[in-house]
Amino acid sequence: MRPQALGWTKDYTTAVYLSEKIITMNKCKNCGEDTTQPNFCSMGCYNKLRTRERAEAMLEFKDELYVPEHLLFTSSLKLIGKEYPTPKGGILTIKGVHNQKNKRSLDYILHCSICSQDEELWPDGTIYAARYVLDRGGIVCGCVLNPKWTEEQTLLRVERKVKERGWKFLGFDGDYKGSITKVTLYNPQTENTWNSFTVDTLLNNVQGDPYLRNEGRHFPEEVHIRDFFKTGRFSEGTKFERHLERLSKAGHSVYWWVTCGDCKTKYSSTLGNLKKGAVGCKCYTRDRNNRNGYYPDRAEEQDTLYVYCFDNKYIKVGRTFDMQRRLYHLSNMSATARDNITLLYKEQNTHDYIYRLEQDIHEELTERGFYHQEETWSTELFDRDCEYILMKILK
Repeated sequence: MRPQALGWTKDYTTAVYLSEKIITMNKCKNCGEDTTQPNFCSMGCYNKLRTRERAEAMLEFKDELYVPEHLLFTSSLKLIGKEYPTPKGGILTIKGVHNQKNKRSLDYILHCSICSQDEELWPDGTIYAARYVLDRGGIVCGCVLNPKWTEEQTLLRVERKVKERGWKFLGFDGDYKGSITKVTLYNPQTENTWNSFTVDTLLNNVQGDPYLRNEGRHFPEEVHIRDFFKTGRFSEGTKFERHLERLSKAGHSVYWWVTCGDCKTKYSSTLGNLKKGAVGCKCYTRDRNNRNGYYPDRAEEQDTLYVYCFDNKYIKVGRTFDMQRRLYHLSNMSATARDNITLLYKEQNTHDYIYRLEQDIHEELTERGFYHQEETWSTELFDRDCEYILMKILK
């Protein structure tokens, strides 16, 4: 609107008469220009003044609020104090703005009513997110189901857990890979050092020092031996002792030395097999229940004879009702990867037929001098060069 339309005089007096109505001119509280409005000449001046007043009021708390100086007088401060709920019942409050000049979107500093109480794990300024993440329900603190821990936070959590268990943390084993990173631990009480635990295993499970498990501290040896004899398949005088030199892939002591009370044969077997009554010496035959692997009540069931070669070093001839499960146990007992176990031959028939065939093969190969003496985990092992004779017997 041109000044003449208001009836202003050439010397711009503050009041002019137009149609016998007095119009009073005021000063804009923001820019100081003349305006007919009571306080501001425009909404732009109103917003600028309110933003500046708010910023000036926050100057005293600038360091606490993490507001960069170049953002003090901008509209980005209007979100300060906004709150967002978290899944664990906490409240995320916007406390300031990140000074990140290279990002198109601003990151806002947050304070969590739960996580921020742990100032060592979540120092001021370490919880932040963009506005669009918060508006979509994104949670960036420890209240989320699976927090994204930094390497520094993971290190702190591991050190706290290790101190709680009375151990010592010797560092990560290899490069840091998040929760699957392996940790090297030391127990001063047992003087044992191990690196079989991952970060996740250590923080979320209650597994103890492997040395204590290997020593049978959870259950005395007498308890296990009593369970072995309860199966009724071991003769009186059979002796059992732990095979401490041989551990499973997980580092557990599951192997035992067994000395038969009748034939005095010494062989090794696993804890699980012994508690099932599995007997590994030659003096037990089918006329003594299912000793030596014969099951009269399953004589007509489908059974499988197998010939496996281990690491191209020796051969095992045996039988099983479940090939896949048997391969898994053979891999564990022999400490041989499944990829290094080759199936040379298999034959299916009734259990009674397969058992007799297996015993005939064992007897023939043993008489020919092919019995493998270097491995003690089974009594059904034969030298690698018996393959030619073995295949002629089978065919």
